[in-house]
Amino acid sequence: MNSLKRYLNEKWIGLSITLSSILIISILHLFGIFDVLELKTYDYRFSNVRGPLTGWASNDSTYIKMGTDIVLVEVDDEAYRLMPEQWPYPRGTVWGRVIKNLTQAGAKVIAFDIQFDAPETKSEYLHDFADKINSEELKQLIPRHGDKILAEAITEAKAYGTEVVIAAKVASEASRQPPQYIANPHDEIMKAEPETGIINDQMDADGFSRRYALFSELAHQPGRAYLTLGLKSVKSFLGISDTTMPRFDPDNHIWNYGGLQIHAHGNSNTFLVNYYGPASGYKLPLEEDYPAMGTFPRYSLAYIIDTEDINLSDPMEDIDWMSQFIPGELPEWIQAIEDPVERQEMIDMMGLGGDFDITKTPFYNKIVVIGVNVEVLHDFKKTPYYNYFGIQQLTPGMETHANAIQTIIHANYLNVFGSRLTNLLYDFQW
Repeated sequence: MNSLKRYLNEKWIGLSITLSSILIISILHLFGIFDVLELKTYDYRFSNVRGPLTGWASNDSTYIKMGTDIVLVEVDDEAYRLMPEQWPYPRGTVWGRVIKNLTQAGAKVIAFDIQFDAPETKSEYLHDFADKINSEELKQLIPRHGDKILAEAITEAKAYGTEVVIAAKVASEASRQPPQYIANPHDEIMKAEPETGIINDQMDADGFSRRYALFSELAHQPGRAYLTLGLKSVKSFLGISDTTMPRFDPDNHIWNYGGLQIHAHGNSNTFLVNYYGPASGYKLPLEEDYPAMGTFPRYSLAYIIDTEDINLSDPMEDIDWMSQFIPGELPEWIQAIEDPVERQEMIDMMGLGGDFDITKTPFYNKIVVIGVNVEVLHDFKKTPYYNYFGIQQLTPGMETHANAIQTIIHANYLNVFGSRLTNLLYDFQW
């Protein structure tokens, strides 16, 4: 005992410094100070060490050869310029047709990173106006309600084996009881029973999007998981049962879901997204010879809508592009070939004749993520590639879903400790 007292008397300064340091470090860790440092090293590994996994800037062809399961369809500047309708696009004549075209082209899942939580404004106005003036003749001239046409397109897609997933959101209103609720697609659309997925953001303290949630909960419904858009898309793609729910393994920090083992970020319901590259459509400024990054295949919405019965705003670009991927249709530019032999050779080369091969379309057996990539709609995120090549570049929100989906399907998880002390102490019981 005396020796212990003597030791403490001799070493009390060093012990005090050590214990104080441990206490300070623990407090800093508790408040997440080191999280930012760790996340910045996470970004550095993406942009300066490993680089993209796909696209022309990739240093390794492993994932290029493996192939990705995502195709992006974007409301981009080209769509704004060429679409025959103005934003927000009508649900019947545009979105319903998009679903129909992609279904015929063999898409397995169509995921909308766009909300349809209110009735279509144009249809509501026209039908309300006809009701007010009580004109049966006018009612016959008014197009059918866009929500009904969209619902029919969803029903038809499901009949052909294509699942449609539509964005929903956890909303909150202080004057409402309970204040939290799920903002689902409009009731008329929900009659078609589409899948719905939550799209609420998971932002880190520095405003970057690195984590992706598997589900959300409502405060008054603890234990009930509302799956996110990404996980619902994976569910539809892999055919996971509706009754299957994520189950957490706290010993290994793993979420088990339908045979998948999703590596959690600490003990949370999120995982770190292994971003496959910068924004797919991003082009280096002042480098006209370089193509877009091409992380995922991407197409403008104007192309997807462009069939023989749709006229784009610019006749010179109205080539019926989508017709080449739809059985029984020929693009206008092929029909315009005057030499019948040359025309037939082109038909055969494109696989558009009687032996149309749907497996050759770029949408076959893919998850098609539809969203916005135009500055005026402000749906952009900071990702680990924000400073790639030393140039600040934002990523469309739809691509955070795409990267999260591909991370899960490839089981391509990041091996990092991650998460603050409070997160590690939190335990999900499922």
